[in-house]
Amino acid sequence: MKKTDSTFSHQKRFGQYFSGDKVAALLSLLLPQGLQYGSIIDPMVGKGDLLSAVATKGSKNAKILGVEIDEPVAVSCQKRLSQADIICEDAFQSSDVITEKGWDLVITNPPYVRYQLQNDDNSVMPTGNTIRGNLFTLLNQFSYLDTEEKQLLLQITHNYSGLSDMAVPSWILCASLVKVGGILAIVVPETWLSREYARPIQYLLLKTFDVLTIARDVNACWFDNALVRTCLIVAKKKKIIPLSEASGEKTLFIDLGAGLVGERSLVDNLTWNGLSGEKALIDLLASKVNAADNDFALENRCTMSLFPQMLASRRMPKWMSSGDFQAQNNAFQLPPELDSILCDATKQAYMTLDDLGIHCGQGLRSGANEFFYLEIAGEADDKYSLFTSKWFGRERTIEVPKKFIIRCVQNRRQVTGLVANPQGLETGVLYLQDHIRPQDFNVCTHNATERYKVLPSALNDYISAAEKYKNPRGISFREYSAVRPNEKKVNCQYERFWYMLPQLAPRHLPNLCITRVSSTAADCVYIPQSRENPIAVDANFVTLWGSSEEAIKICLALLNSTWSKCYLELLCTVMGGGALKIEASHVRQLLFPQLNHRQLQRLSKYGITIAKWQKITPELLNAIDATILESVTDKESLLVQIRTLLRKKLQERGAKYEL
Repeated sequence: MKKTDSTFSHQKRFGQYFSGDKVAALLSLLLPQGLQYGSIIDPMVGKGDLLSAVATKGSKNAKILGVEIDEPVAVSCQKRLSQADIICEDAFQSSDVITEKGWDLVITNPPYVRYQLQNDDNSVMPTGNTIRGNLFTLLNQFSYLDTEEKQLLLQITHNYSGLSDMAVPSWILCASLVKVGGILAIVVPETWLSREYARPIQYLLLKTFDVLTIARDVNACWFDNALVRTCLIVAKKKKIIPLSEASGEKTLFIDLGAGLVGERSLVDNLTWNGLSGEKALIDLLASKVNAADNDFALENRCTMSLFPQMLASRRMPKWMSSGDFQAQNNAFQLPPELDSILCDATKQAYMTLDDLGIHCGQGLRSGANEFFYLEIAGEADDKYSLFTSKWFGRERTIEVPKKFIIRCVQNRRQVTGLVANPQGLETGVLYLQDHIRPQDFNVCTHNATERYKVLPSALNDYISAAEKYKNPRGISFREYSAVRPNEKKVNCQYERFWYMLPQLAPRHLPNLCITRVSSTAADCVYIPQSRENPIAVDANFVTLWGSSEEAIKICLALLNSTWSKCYLELLCTVMGGGALKIEASHVRQLLFPQLNHRQLQRLSKYGITIAKWQKITPELLNAIDATILESVTDKESLLVQIRTLLRKKLQERGAKYEL
């Protein structure tokens, strides 16, 4: 049945993506066989899908508890699970989750509420700061945690990013609830495991859990309208260990495709060793053999290799102990499939883009593209003629002085080849810094009044119309969560107004960019910046900038190499439709064989050629690839293998690539 808009809005506010019986049944199958649990908890129980699937695994007098913040959902869940206690509370404030020894089984599908929604004035959920504070209080009440583990949990709680979604504190809570020897079973989107703000949780997993199994929804078919793959993780709690002792641990990594899904389960069509369906999966899990077929693959991987981004950190994070950081010695971790090709990887020295003085971030997020982005219809002298969005009148144009507009790369389709031609960019960003509307002088602070000049009438009319406009949900542009911070007040008087974007930073005016969601092999576009004609780049791109033109050109060559394209295919997340999701954190973690001065000079020349030709030819690509692999043994054979691997990964997600 199709969800109504109100239902969808309600679920979004609560971060509700209910597991469903099939996902719950699969996660139950992944649990260690034959165990009986004396205590089971789902601290974000929702409709009870997961708790229902594992209730039979409880011992005769097992304590089964579900916690749910949404009262109607909690009531419904209690009716469904008569053998469990379902309480309507915020799990971060609930005394019911506190036990003497911890829980045997903690199973949940955490809410994935974005930090913007958590801190929205209209949010029904506690704010991010409130959750962090409540988590601190709760952790200090867990008497079964030894001193070292409690210190670790408190340290991570104090230092996890404020940009984290609600899943991060939920993970910390769930990990703290499990007793030593107990099991943690959790549903996560694959994208989340690769996010930079998830690294403290990866660290927590390596320090305090044996990660037994990770099952992945290869085709993003387990949830309706899923945009990313889902992962199911099962881990066993252990005494806290130094990070160096986790290097020998193995995790069973399982890929499950859409072809296995049937009416009864997500593995109905799985066949193995004369068995089918769930029985076949149980047999595979028990055997722990590396195996593969059309719709499934099982592989025993080194657990630490699952988190290369976290392990390749060049600076000690606040949540990591100095001992662990020194022990790993900034150890470079290649993706497992690339590592298996480079047999001498342990002997090879590596470098990052940071070593070249290249910085990485994300482009401009205006918060209201319909207002701030305008299509350039033409230009004459010192003015642009701009098409407005449909809220103002799609066929209307306004004449705006050029000084208020910065040309922008909004999407990859606007760029032909590998160079963004300023004159070919048809999108302009409204960038107001020292001009305001005449009526706004009446509400300015004295200092602000002296700083500002009067906007031209066309922009005054445009902004005034924008203040009156309401979107279909009845919200004006100035009320958008990402626009409100533009306003700066002092004692009820304004220093800045909602229609003034923050001052653009280098990440908004970069030298290079990579599309964040790409249906093709990743490539890197050169942005020819100048003071006279700056070019902004939208948040649809990972952006890169550097202190020297030579470093920029080297980076341009490196990021258009076969090595980089293959690396990103292995490192980044494939979304439901087959597109590759690339984050700035991924690009920062790219490792390249250590390059000497002569090799860097050569790559700089290749980058200059790309910028001049606005494309990369097969001959030029061969030269770049050969330079990158020059110090590696048997480079010709390795290049063939890397290109074969790249084609394989692209084929898996339905993308094309031709050398």
